[in-house]
Amino acid sequence: MELMNLQGFLTWLAGGAGASVAVTWLYARWPWFVAQSENLRKLLLAVSCAVVALASYQIVLYVPQETMTMLSPYFAILAAAFCNFFLGDKTLSVFRARILAKKKAGKK
Repeated sequence: MELMNLQGFLTWLAGGAGASVAVTWLYARWPWFVAQSENLRKLLLAVSCAVVALASYQIVLYVPQETMTMLSPYFAILAAAFCNFFLGDKTLSVFRARILAKKKAGKK
């Protein structure tokens, strides 16, 4: 299995659906955004998704391949840190809950 590289990630974002997933994930964790009215949230999401998708497309289109190749290792490091922080935390919390449940069941 090959992991996604910087070029693939930017292409995914430029596709529109990737931008929608990324922007929605970010905004869902922002209390200010969640507190806004539904109409404002829809407007902000639409504009933000369009900006992210268009910016990603422009990067893919105009940034030289040598620069993308140079930045790829840094992207891989940041992507791994992101996955470890956000996905690893969820996995650890599941294991932690199971261990605590077993300990609690053993004490009764």
